[in-house]
Amino acid sequence: MHKKDQRLFKKLLITALAKKPDSFGLVPDENGWIKLKELVKAISQEQRFKHVTAKVIEQFVLLLEKEDFELDSQSKKIRVSYKLRKNLKFSYEISIPPPILFTAIRPKAYHYILTNGFISKENPIVFSRSKELALKRGKWIHNNPLLVTIKAYEAANNGSVFYKVGEEIFLSHYIAPEYIHIEGSVPKISVKDQEKYKPDKTYEIKAPKAETMGSFFMSPDFNFENKKKSSKFKKDKKHKKDPDWKRIRRQKRRR
Repeated sequence: MHKKDQRLFKKLLITALAKKPDSFGLVPDENGWIKLKELVKAISQEQRFKHVTAKVIEQFVLLLEKEDFELDSQSKKIRVSYKLRKNLKFSYEISIPPPILFTAIRPKAYHYILTNGFISKENPIVFSRSKELALKRGKWIHNNPLLVTIKAYEAANNGSVFYKVGEEIFLSHYIAPEYIHIEGSVPKISVKDQEKYKPDKTYEIKAPKAETMGSFFMSPDFNFENKKKSSKFKKDKKHKKDPDWKRIRRQKRRR
């Protein structure tokens, strides 16, 4: 890589990792780390650096730019150095979303999403303001992703919680099917696979509740437990007798 390209590449990495990660479709964690494989997918969509690999980034950092970047080789993550991120904020607060947001999915997820909506108990789903950014992220997972339009404001008014990342990205753990529209032709499925896309009535799915403002990826209050199992547990706990040693100690105190 020539010196001019090195300077441009460094500038691009700093922008993607710290200054405007949302414009690349990237979401740093609370400590500023970004998965190396996601960074590669974002950077390789830039025409000048479309052949960049994880190995190229690692070598670039280790050989030339140790002072400005940090690598976690075990977890395969990267971030800018402390001096570059000390004034940056990587915690995301609850925010009112715009009327419409976008994301993209694999064609094979079409029927499942229309049936069950977006549900993610751990890593939130990433939505963007623009179709272009949504399709760019969609290219990370499929050559021909399907564009999904979300009635975000309506979903927020009915229980979905959104977190804002920069100016371009919003995150959410749960979007009900009625707020989802998927563009493109309907993929065909076999009779055998149709059972996979029926709603699971065994579980009750609740919209997430926001408990703490300003924390990163707050855990939604999903009830994925079977109601019968839950009530049985409470019943057993209520009627459970005290152990013998407790009963004997109580009798001694009364004497």
